[in-house]
Amino acid sequence: MTNSPNMNASQNPVIAACKAGKVQTFLGVTTPSPQLARMLALSGFDGIMIDMEHGPIDVQTCFNMITALKGTPAIPFVRVAWNDPVLVKLALDAGAEGIVFPMIRTREEAEKAVRSVKYPPLGERGWGPFQTQFQWGVDMFEYTNIADERIAVAFLIEHPEALENLDEILSVPGIDVAAAVPFDLAVNMGYRDGPGHPDVQTALADANRKIAEKGILTLGFAMTPDQANQLIASGVRLITIGGFDAILIPQAIKGLLSQLNR
Repeated sequence: MTNSPNMNASQNPVIAACKAGKVQTFLGVTTPSPQLARMLALSGFDGIMIDMEHGPIDVQTCFNMITALKGTPAIPFVRVAWNDPVLVKLALDAGAEGIVFPMIRTREEAEKAVRSVKYPPLGERGWGPFQTQFQWGVDMFEYTNIADERIAVAFLIEHPEALENLDEILSVPGIDVAAAVPFDLAVNMGYRDGPGHPDVQTALADANRKIAEKGILTLGFAMTPDQANQLIASGVRLITIGGFDAILIPQAIKGLLSQLNR
């Protein structure tokens, strides 16, 4: 059964599946290619995060990539370049079913992010789903009625300031997913060689504990199946495995070539 064409339910299918105890997998895509997005979606991922923060993906290409996911098992999330209502509006009107916000650091920023996703009176999103109705397969007014509930809001915790304000951030209504991001957090804590340092690991564990205590879904990051299985055993149900296309694909190719007798 595919997720995207089934727009009868107002719940986001990935979020609903996680809450029902099912594991859902994600991959970030930085390459501006609808064909690659569709190929990865049909390979078995439950969600594809179109990365407009660190990938050279413009709005037209984002729209085409979301279109390419129609009829696949994967639903489209978009990581916007910044917590900017204009960028969020463009991603939503391209058909995104989830918005991933980078570098949320304060309660005020969290409230601004949620408002940019929701229509009034819950938020401040401008109305105009002229193309979105075709992406979702519903008319404009049905889209308006189900969008607030179906579109997932995900926050990335990437800065020490966010750790200091995490209780306040997580108390903002409307957050579906939060993730303490290992590599970004490590860099912002002064470590450019990865998140293996004890104080970074402590910060990650504390953040994930607080996210779970608030009843918000934790997004886990795994580069290997063993890491993913450890997350699953700990109760995490939403997992990015392999990270991004720019990491996963070269690793897969190197793994194949390394086995050749040459």
